[in-house]
Amino acid sequence: MRETLLSFLDDCLARGEETAVVRRRGLRLSRSSGAEIAGRAFQFARELEVRGIGHGDRVLFWTENSPEWIAAFFGCLLRGVIVVPLDLKSTPDFVARVQEQVSAKLLFTDVLPLDHHSTAPYTATQISTDDLVEIVFTSGTTTEPKGVCLTHRNLLANLKPIETEFRKYARWERLVHPLRFLCLLPLSHVFGQLMGIFVPQITGAEVHFLESYKPSDIIETAKKQRINVVISVPRVLETLREKLVHDHGNLARDLETAGDRHFLRNWWAFRHIRRRFGWRLWAFVSGGATLEPQVETFWRRLGYAVVQGYGMTETASLTSLSHPFRTVQGSIGKPVAGQEVKLNGNGEILVRGDSVSPGYWRGGVKPLADEQGWIHTGDIGEVGPNGHIFFRGRSKETIVTAAGMKIYPSDLESALDSQPEIKASAVIPFDDTEAMAVLIPSEPNADLNAAVARANASLAEFQRIRHWTTWPEPDFPRTIGTRKIIKEQLRNHSSPHSIVIPTISDLDSLGRVELLSKLEDQYQIELDEAAITETTTVEDLEQMVRKGQAEAVPYPYPSWAMRFPTTWIRPLIYHLFLLPLSRIMCSVRTEGVERLRNVNGPALLISNHVTHVDAPLIVSALPFRWRLRLAIAMSGEHLREWRSNKKLTYALGAALFNVFPLPRQSGFRKSFAYAGEAIDRGFSVLIFPEGHETTDGRIQSFKAGIGMLAADLNVPIVPIKLDGLFELKQRRQFFVRPGTVTVTFGEPVQFPPEQTPEEITRELEARVKEL
Repeated sequence: MRETLLSFLDDCLARGEETAVVRRRGLRLSRSSGAEIAGRAFQFARELEVRGIGHGDRVLFWTENSPEWIAAFFGCLLRGVIVVPLDLKSTPDFVARVQEQVSAKLLFTDVLPLDHHSTAPYTATQISTDDLVEIVFTSGTTTEPKGVCLTHRNLLANLKPIETEFRKYARWERLVHPLRFLCLLPLSHVFGQLMGIFVPQITGAEVHFLESYKPSDIIETAKKQRINVVISVPRVLETLREKLVHDHGNLARDLETAGDRHFLRNWWAFRHIRRRFGWRLWAFVSGGATLEPQVETFWRRLGYAVVQGYGMTETASLTSLSHPFRTVQGSIGKPVAGQEVKLNGNGEILVRGDSVSPGYWRGGVKPLADEQGWIHTGDIGEVGPNGHIFFRGRSKETIVTAAGMKIYPSDLESALDSQPEIKASAVIPFDDTEAMAVLIPSEPNADLNAAVARANASLAEFQRIRHWTTWPEPDFPRTIGTRKIIKEQLRNHSSPHSIVIPTISDLDSLGRVELLSKLEDQYQIELDEAAITETTTVEDLEQMVRKGQAEAVPYPYPSWAMRFPTTWIRPLIYHLFLLPLSRIMCSVRTEGVERLRNVNGPALLISNHVTHVDAPLIVSALPFRWRLRLAIAMSGEHLREWRSNKKLTYALGAALFNVFPLPRQSGFRKSFAYAGEAIDRGFSVLIFPEGHETTDGRIQSFKAGIGMLAADLNVPIVPIKLDGLFELKQRRQFFVRPGTVTVTFGEPVQFPPEQTPEEITRELEARVKEL
């Protein structure tokens, strides 16, 4: 029996060195064990004690999902401190308004320096089940933020039924251990905490955090990290669906005939989709907003389980939850055990039970339930067979016609979204008694009149849409985290603000990378960097955003070259044939190689660029263990051309030298991500930061991207200089006396986090020149 959430910290500690949390830091994956998180929690509790922060005090959390977030959360619980979680994207004004209400004593925004504290277990302050755990504030878009108070009892009321049900299947979990969850929800939201902290402890699962909502990133992560369950908001499932329909032209047609087929037949028929996500993925968990019926149908017909949760922050996030093995189409599940749910005369959902918050924070806890303990959710629902609940819309969004008929916007939006001309829709009141549709067309010249007419044909007469307009942006304004449409802005702003896009020609390669990242995160689309160069105009970029995905030939990333059996065959062939040949042609003299002895793990090697045989000469100068685990960057344009027209050359280059593309003009981010993957696999990476061979024998300016790469990889950087090679290149001399060419290794260096990429680039250039 759990009396407080601190019992989950005991579970965390008991997991020992088993991986509990995985997250991306820059270009690298960081793994934290249960014991590490528990140790950091004990350190954080001691830091709070030193600062005099204790029972009943408040601490603001304003940072991204991370193991440190979880550790700090448990550290606060140990001291009886109340956590006030804020979304990372909250505005400073919103944070200031929250601070005015809670008078927090500490703002946690990053990793605190805790190394001077002991990681030994910390004796917790006396905690009761009714003590406050956190105050969770609503978005406060148009009104003052409301802080919902949640206790240990509230959260445990929703976790206990999940844990009880899981025990029935625990023996089967051993066959697939460890389960892996990909959590796309912020920990600042209660549902994100349930699925990102507590449920993984109940199931012994790894939780993977991903900050990106890009469909390609989600698909890639699911496959590479062998994810079992993706946890997200409905909007993410919609964008994933759009991505698959775009990439597989016949998918929508094939799914039309899959409705009545057996699950196993669909599982096999759409195996090409399962191959993209990885064979271990079997379920999506959706919460925070309403999942459209057509989106749910899409994923179910592909053979995936779709688990929906319904609730409010005021009910500790869960009121009902569908069973992963007994889901009902369109249902948001049955009431969570221990909760009472009923409908009043207007069909509004009322909830009572231990999960209901004791109240809102107003310098203390002010009750929010009525005299009988019921909380009025403001949501309209129906109760179907066997107690399944069906969500019908928000009561405050309900439109009442002049004849007294009720229009639920979700019904109209479902009809509109099924039309091919409409990318997205939102229905708002028009003169209070009629519905008006705000539409985003799927393409610029879409016939929206015809689309609305077809949608109306499927609606009752009183529901029909008589007014519509278009929204000028690629997506509606949405709340942070749950991604709900902010309909107040649709009503109040006929001319919404536009994002100011700088002129592409004014940006360097690093600036383009940063711009594209912001655009993709803002609009949840994928832009191919290979199609964007200095000549791309603002108009071009706007068209790419509206289209959703730019057309471009991708660069090849031969990840197979870093796996068995290639990693066994490569050193054999290299040492039997290639190394002797290179030493016959040009046996190099090495200097400073002893400096590599202090580098224990992978490193980033950087060198000046003289000829196309620079890499083989450097490899021949490296110690044995370095040669076995090295990935070499080469011109992305050349490697792509090899892949298209010289397949044997491409295969030999990838297999024997483990080359990967580093484009000269664009497409850097994927190349950098591949370098990070190589480092995570234990490979060092060799790069030539000049970007091209020297034309006069002098070292040219380094490209700005090397600074960003060095900062994000966070590994030792080894500067290398090649001397004596340019003269041979001019003479076109291929066989030379031993020692004619010198390879000099510099002192390995790492840079502090505060050093900018530009500063790193300039310093690395200077270090190579000084050798």
